[in-house]
Amino acid sequence: MQLVDSIELIQRLKLWDKLSGQWIDFKLWPIQVKWVHCLHAELKLLALKKRQVGWSQLTGADSLIQALSLENFTTLALSISGDDASVLLDRIRGMYQQIPTPTDLMYMKKEGVPVDAVYEYLVALKHHNKIRKGAEAGEEMIFASGSSIVSLSAQKGRGRTANRVILDEMGFYTTREAKTTLGRVMKSIAPTLERSGGQLIGITTANGRGPHYKMWMDSINGKTKYKSFFVSCWDDPDFTQSKRDDIIAEHGNDHANQEYPRTYQEAFLASGRPRFDNAAVGFYEVKRVSEVRFRGDLLEDTEEITENNKGNLRIINKYDLTGQYVIMCDVSEGLAKGDFSVAKVFNRRTWAQDAEWHGHIEHALFGTIMAKLGRMYNNALIICEANNHGHSAITQLRNVEKYPYSLIFEHNIVVKPTPDEDFRDPNKRMGWRTTPKTRPMIINALAKALIKKVIPNLLDDDVSEISTFIIKDNGKAEAEDGCFDDRVIVLSIAYYLFQNETFQSFYQLIERKDHEVCKICQHYKLEHRDDTQGICQLSKRVCIDNSWCSQWQQWMPEDDSNLFLDETYSKYIKA
Repeated sequence: MQLVDSIELIQRLKLWDKLSGQWIDFKLWPIQVKWVHCLHAELKLLALKKRQVGWSQLTGADSLIQALSLENFTTLALSISGDDASVLLDRIRGMYQQIPTPTDLMYMKKEGVPVDAVYEYLVALKHHNKIRKGAEAGEEMIFASGSSIVSLSAQKGRGRTANRVILDEMGFYTTREAKTTLGRVMKSIAPTLERSGGQLIGITTANGRGPHYKMWMDSINGKTKYKSFFVSCWDDPDFTQSKRDDIIAEHGNDHANQEYPRTYQEAFLASGRPRFDNAAVGFYEVKRVSEVRFRGDLLEDTEEITENNKGNLRIINKYDLTGQYVIMCDVSEGLAKGDFSVAKVFNRRTWAQDAEWHGHIEHALFGTIMAKLGRMYNNALIICEANNHGHSAITQLRNVEKYPYSLIFEHNIVVKPTPDEDFRDPNKRMGWRTTPKTRPMIINALAKALIKKVIPNLLDDDVSEISTFIIKDNGKAEAEDGCFDDRVIVLSIAYYLFQNETFQSFYQLIERKDHEVCKICQHYKLEHRDDTQGICQLSKRVCIDNSWCSQWQQWMPEDDSNLFLDETYSKYIKA
């Protein structure tokens, strides 16, 4: 995308100054000159800035120069709200209105006002490219050349075609503040940018470790094509140490670091009210995020695992033939745009997370997924949150899938009921019950495990959800607006129980020997070493060669060098 060099022209515009309430000369700082160069060189830009640096106005000024200079150049600016969008466009419209007409320029010269060739060129641009629509008000400015500047709330960007899209204060695109989320906005503008081959510019101050934080860190770590651009408090020539000291004295260090950060790390560490220790989360983010060995789709209606780089099943660690596993599950309502259901497979000996299933599914059918994972992982103990839709999944797991009763967690064996309670409710309570009493307990356990670094590994998505789990104004710890916490709840239950002596006493580790596990079907325990029939001592079923469990090697062969080298298992893999 070819853009006009705008630096000299911008400095002939007028900038609205909030402090004085006047239009003043637009004199660029060195960091602002660098930003404009980036605007002309990069298609994907993320700016993280301190407060009150006029970054959106500067980007709007460049967009105004491009609209005056080029034909059919469209800028779409999205803001948190409709009011914010109006203010931004009014500032850009005001810059245009402050450019004199040729007649005004003639009188300025007569009065001895210094006018150079660049200023005369700017006046000529305005004279030959007048605004046809939106000169005084409205959501858009349309120029005679066909160029336009459109300013809308973040909710209204869908369906627009633009050469440049500006996301103003994108870190605050949450359901509470913007009535939408950053993820939804990015999906809505993707077709816009694809059609035009256009430019995306994100501008914001820090606001917790939400989706914007992940985009920023992915950019910093070179995982995306976005160019990151940080504006420190020291990049403002008018900002001094004494001003910073005054801010700290009045509002505290956290406020100073968030609003006037010296580094991007400082901005994110201070922003929001995270429930979990930032330093501990940062340690896991750098040191203990596991790579995924294999990703594919594990579905309820087929015995085949299909390789898919966006699939619902992720294998993290190599399967242990004699390993003992526990599967922690959280069941959602199953809506396509709602929360996710998640099942995490943990190694009982190491506490490591070895696999994860994460996706949208009807809650009863999630019981089938749990059963398949349980059988794949040596008849694992399954602990499913019993709140709300968890009962449907547990019923499916027990009554339809016939998963061994003894391998489905019972909450009331940890806290035994009184005889009266047992009389009123003689049925055993299967699954984990998250209540106002147990919820703080499990979240505290995860916080403690993170600080003590007893958790062997996390996924990058785990870190993201942990980072956006905040303490809200009502004092409750939960996911930030527009974010999810299903993984946080599962991890919290897991590391609460792993550190719970009562749980360990009821569900003890069993030391298995290699010959006690069938070589045809890895989870069927044999009565004798020479038991060629493979009779399962739990279900009393005969293991057959083509059963689901006999195919474990398709996704975790012995050879670590390549997951799918062995042609023997190629028939089970669907590309």
